[in-house]
Amino acid sequence: MKLLVRLFITFGMIFFIASANPAFAGQEWQLYNEAESLEKAGNLTEAMKIWEPLIDSMAAIGEDEAAGFCAQKLGRAYDKLGRYGDAVKYYGIEAAFWNKLPGHAEWTLYDSKRAEEIRPELCVYAQKPAAGSPSNLAKCEPAQGTLLGAAVAGDPAIGRDHLDRISEVYGRNYAAVLIYVNDWNGYPDDDLLKSAKEEGLALQVAWEPSMGLAAVEDNDYLHAFAAKLNDYGLPVFLRFAAEMNGDWTPWTGNPTQYIEKFRLVAGVMRQEAPNVAMVWSPGYYPDEKVDAYYPGDQWVDWVGINAYTDYFFNGSPDSPAETATMNYQGRNANPLHKFKAIYERYSSRKPIMISETGVAWANRYPFIDVSDWGAANLNRLYSYLPLLYPRVKAVYYFNYDISNKGPEFPCFSHYLISGNEKMLRAYRQATASPWYLDDWRQQASVCYQALDKVLPEGAEELVTYASTGNGVSRVEYYFNGNLIGSAAAAPWALHYNFSQAGPGTLEVRVYDQSGNLGVSSSLVAGTNGGGTIVSSGGGRVAPEPSLIRVQLDGNYLNVNAVESDDRVLVPMRVILEALGAQVDWEDSTQTVVARKGSDFLRLQIDNPVPTLNGRSLRKLDVPARLIDDHAMVPVRFVSENFGAKVNWDENARTVIIRSNQ
Repeated sequence: MKLLVRLFITFGMIFFIASANPAFAGQEWQLYNEAESLEKAGNLTEAMKIWEPLIDSMAAIGEDEAAGFCAQKLGRAYDKLGRYGDAVKYYGIEAAFWNKLPGHAEWTLYDSKRAEEIRPELCVYAQKPAAGSPSNLAKCEPAQGTLLGAAVAGDPAIGRDHLDRISEVYGRNYAAVLIYVNDWNGYPDDDLLKSAKEEGLALQVAWEPSMGLAAVEDNDYLHAFAAKLNDYGLPVFLRFAAEMNGDWTPWTGNPTQYIEKFRLVAGVMRQEAPNVAMVWSPGYYPDEKVDAYYPGDQWVDWVGINAYTDYFFNGSPDSPAETATMNYQGRNANPLHKFKAIYERYSSRKPIMISETGVAWANRYPFIDVSDWGAANLNRLYSYLPLLYPRVKAVYYFNYDISNKGPEFPCFSHYLISGNEKMLRAYRQATASPWYLDDWRQQASVCYQALDKVLPEGAEELVTYASTGNGVSRVEYYFNGNLIGSAAAAPWALHYNFSQAGPGTLEVRVYDQSGNLGVSSSLVAGTNGGGTIVSSGGGRVAPEPSLIRVQLDGNYLNVNAVESDDRVLVPMRVILEALGAQVDWEDSTQTVVARKGSDFLRLQIDNPVPTLNGRSLRKLDVPARLIDDHAMVPVRFVSENFGAKVNWDENARTVIIRSNQ
């Protein structure tokens, strides 16, 4: 759980030197110099007026590096002004120029991560009853929902002897508890095992080869450890040698040896402790070193992520804000961003576990209370996890009292939830969600559907993921211009019976911490199947001829289909989720990943060749495209590759899909 110190270049210190480039005599360079002079004189507004058109002008004469600098300056100017949407736009343009120039990829690292911090985002979700269980669950994986868990031995409100008090203190029970075995020759504490088993709790065992990987051998100790876990009898998640991608553990630095030892441990557990699920759990950072340590699908049951969120980078109030941003830490840190890279790469193959996490409510040395910030981020973490990361099937919090530890203890912050009333209230509120499970035998009764411009018929429970770049103070919901609800805490829930409201428009407005409108979005209500309008009198109005409807097993789907090159394109997520698939989006590769049973479908934007289980499929007539930020694909392709039949009703302008379920 240690933080990584990473050095990086301060890219803002790279400057043009006019005298070194004879091309500066040109009009474009004269304008560049004029804007730079205005900036130095404090006239940022006038400088921005020059930089914006100068981006295209520089690109037109082949000066992509200069165009990138103009975009960077605009991005940082808008950032300074608090116009975060515009800042993100120009940070993206900057990255596009510099990423295509040799030797320039690192120039955009800071601004790209800053864009992640401040990006305005809004997505509305409908809560709905969970569908049936997937057919190929991993070992100990709940069909729906996320197992609640935490470390307990160091929590003075619980301790190893009072596990029956968990629900009293935290509002809900845990489904599992986290215990550590830091001594390579040691075993899980017998008293804690006894207490946990009496309460019927699953275990996550963090087993650390403290003597290095060379000490991990096929010997009596390994087999005795397996016997101990087997004797427990209930599910055990064995997190072996975590955070191997960081340089602070004795088991890092040799991926080949690490994989060999992980497979050795996994093989023994499979043979001698069938109740054990093997968890491979890298740290969230540095993510570029993660993949080299992956032992392989046949040896890994779950993929874990270790990630902490601190107000100050490395506990230092004097650390530069840029350093915190580069390490996903600091005042602007979003705890959810830390999970993204690993989740996108592995969630289509394995259930994901947040193996170890914590949100700071105070800095330790010097002691600085940041509990308002901590409570807000703790609430954000647990409120949004079910929405953004539905394949996260377990989450464990580091509830450990370190108030009596000295500065040498490798924790920069206080995380203990029971140590702060604001944190405790935030945790109890966020984990009250029916998505969270307090028994490993359960599955959630609800799930969440991301809405694509249209409210599903009969929607009553809505929640919203929102970010403005400057916090969120409230979210308001307006139906046909009338305020119907307001929420003051994530996940900004709305209870409203839209089935009785008639047709109209739902507008969602998100306000930042200063009370200013940060981002908004609208959805159409009162439609049935992407075009049939339900009138206030209960009758129906025929759809406009231009509308294309999609029907699945007799039910109309809430999708907006489009025609392109004589093909009907639909939002891929809507169709595949309706067919029972789990759909994820890899932003880094612009790829849709769909999982159903043992099948994995990957389809990249603008790439006409999809893959199914790693095998290339027939080239598409029309490749997937991004339209209004949605992945649009030929409906026949996605349906038939998931075992469905497709027909076209020209008179009704309806795509008719029949599944084989």
